[in-house]
Amino acid sequence: MIDKIMKLLGKENIRNIKIQDGFKKNPPRFKKMLEKMNYYNEYQNFEQPIVVNGDNVLIDGYTTYLIAKQLGIRYMKVKRVSL
Repeated sequence: MIDKIMKLLGKENIRNIKIQDGFKKNPPRFKKMLEKMNYYNEYQNFEQPIVVNGDNVLIDGYTTYLIAKQLGIRYMKVKRVSL
């Protein structure tokens, strides 16, 4: 039930997001991770939502996704796109 409510609010349960092999094979640079983590620590929010398609496959925002997982964030703001 909570997942449905969160979807209405533009958020997705992080465990429902699928990661493409290309992202897994090419992890983000440490500097990029640090910059995004610093932004989150300062504002308690991510700069932009992650982008997923209709099947919850991550299109953009892998660094943000990784940081959210690291921080134990359960629901993330997502932007849904059709490809």
